[in-house]
Amino acid sequence: MTDNHDSVIIMPPDPSWSVAFEHAKADLLVALAGRVIAAEHIGSTAVPGLSAKPVIDVLLGVKSLDDVAACVPILVAKGWEYPEDFNKGLVGRRFFLKRDGESVRTHHAHFVVHDGPLWNEYVVFRDRLRESPVLRERYTASKTDFVKEVLGLEDDEEPLSHG
Repeated sequence: MTDNHDSVIIMPPDPSWSVAFEHAKADLLVALAGRVIAAEHIGSTAVPGLSAKPVIDVLLGVKSLDDVAACVPILVAKGWEYPEDFNKGLVGRRFFLKRDGESVRTHHAHFVVHDGPLWNEYVVFRDRLRESPVLRERYTASKTDFVKEVLGLEDDEEPLSHG
């Protein structure tokens, strides 16, 4: 069962995140043999120079979300979790997560229709952050301000940081 109270730790940018994505992508494409059209690295770990939760987000494009049902037992057998209650509330995507031996989240897999609206939003957002130092800075500042607001921190306090 998925723990909704995972701790959040923000780490400085780490070049190993792209390597971890490539390994996850290869494993997923082999395991799901022909069920996935394409895979992309998304989320903050996909943007060089961004601090992030050290969780690799993998975007997996399928022809139809109906195709994901056949992926569930395959991925569960490989150690992925499919949080059914959480997925019931999702529109246009399906979500899996993977944890390490200490139950810490390491990967998220987001299934969406390839070249559909969500696929394009994820990829365009990532690409724009990759291309623009100004947007990266604004994005980081807005996330930091939001976290400080939620936690009730003062302006000089650092939220959820480690390192």
